[in-house]
Amino acid sequence: MNVQFVVRSLVWMVMVLLVSKQAQGQCGGTLWTEDFSYSDGTTTGANNNTANPSADWTSGGCITCDGSSDTWDIRSNQFVAHDVNDHECWLLTESIDISSYTTVDFCVTITEVGDHEGLYMNADDCGDVTNQDYVDIEYQIDGGGWTLIPNYLGWCGLYSSCANHTFFGDDGLGQGDCRNSDTDWGTSTVSITGLSGTSLEIRITARNSAGSEYIYIDNLSVSGNIPLPVELTSFSAEPDGEDVLLTWSTASELNNDFFSIERSADGVSFSEIATISGYGTTNGFSSYRQVDFDPLKGTSYYRLKQVDMDGSEKYSRVRSVNMESSFPIELDWASYSQGKLTVQLTNKPEGTYFLKLYSINGQKLMDRVGSDQHLSIDFPNLSSGLYLVRLNAQAGGNTIKIVVP
Repeated sequence: MNVQFVVRSLVWMVMVLLVSKQAQGQCGGTLWTEDFSYSDGTTTGANNNTANPSADWTSGGCITCDGSSDTWDIRSNQFVAHDVNDHECWLLTESIDISSYTTVDFCVTITEVGDHEGLYMNADDCGDVTNQDYVDIEYQIDGGGWTLIPNYLGWCGLYSSCANHTFFGDDGLGQGDCRNSDTDWGTSTVSITGLSGTSLEIRITARNSAGSEYIYIDNLSVSGNIPLPVELTSFSAEPDGEDVLLTWSTASELNNDFFSIERSADGVSFSEIATISGYGTTNGFSSYRQVDFDPLKGTSYYRLKQVDMDGSEKYSRVRSVNMESSFPIELDWASYSQGKLTVQLTNKPEGTYFLKLYSINGQKLMDRVGSDQHLSIDFPNLSSGLYLVRLNAQAGGNTIKIVVP
């Protein structure tokens, strides 16, 4: 083994540990931070950042890789990709709540040790057309699809393939140039600013293919800029009998004009169903409630729009409610008096139903279509005796007996 190579690698590793830890604090995380201070071999982060049952981050794609020395896990308080070969290894954060801030930034420090190669074309000084070492950093807002941060250093020169990655080896003009143990990106802190929405996820994918190659991930943090005038602490939509009860609360409000309840049948197109005045400016806890007395059948979606005095607005997370099971209908009671058959259903029907009247021996005497919860039907000259009233509907049905004196 080349002694100079071993010494050089050790020096590089010490430099990485020092530089990466010095980078901590460049991106102060007010919302979510991770410095990867876990035991060696850890592949899932503890639930320390947000109040939900999810782990802070998970990883996969190469747990054992192809050899005992190949790693995709915590090493010396950093997350390390070492010789993961053809595996696409990923690190994924939990869904981070960013709804309380107008704009959000995040940053992460990525360090390389060793000579990472790029995707070479036919004529190339490196003489290698197979290796492709890279790091991809992506983010997702409100589940809307992943956005790649491409060519972060801006030196994609020789081959267009490098534009498909955040960092890459030996693929640029003057920076990565196929020299042994050259520095392609060294230590770089990626900083993305100006994001907005209700939830943020970050995914980091890495690949390298030699025992001398290390990629270090460290100091991942998310920071919020200007807090929203209204600090929304909860928003829920729940079935309440035939209705939907919407409740929400705020910890503080600043120039809060009003809230608007919006509803959707598909989760995409929303329309306003109610507006509720805000408390203006208050530092105390405030609670609100609103009832949707005419909810949609099946699954519907609700969101809360908060509007300031200056007209600026912000949306809550979307809540879904399934009212399919909240509308079973049956005959509650039926009676006959003075030439009228009167029936009462247990719930308000969402559509039409069929109401039938039978004699005790099974002869059908009436077949009507109804749509009201309470129905009175003219039916003169019904003889004394026992009869059966039958309800048939998509949401239910039953049969009850009535006695005509």
